[in-house]
Amino acid sequence: MNAQLNGPEPVSTGFVYRILEIAKDAEAVAEGDTRRAGWRAKLVYHLARNIRAETIDQKNRRIGEWLKCLGLDDMLGLTSGRSNLYDWRLPITIALYRNR
Repeated sequence: MNAQLNGPEPVSTGFVYRILEIAKDAEAVAEGDTRRAGWRAKLVYHLARNIRAETIDQKNRRIGEWLKCLGLDDMLGLTSGRSNLYDWRLPITIALYRNR
């Protein structure tokens, strides 16, 4: 995550905080709280809005890479019994504090 914050094509810290909130929503839904079931739509919106690329194909590839890293497929289904999205909460928090 630190590479995404400080790499050659960095994402904003606001975007990273939103990913953190979406991860909390996804975990809450997995535990039975259906009121937060909109996390997939929020994730797609924020990825589409914040991932930069020169072409649509490049942008789609980068969004696919993010989804794969988060443990999701192209249709936002879990690729395993548990999404890596939940596990990103701690590394995201650490990366944010290191970036301050």
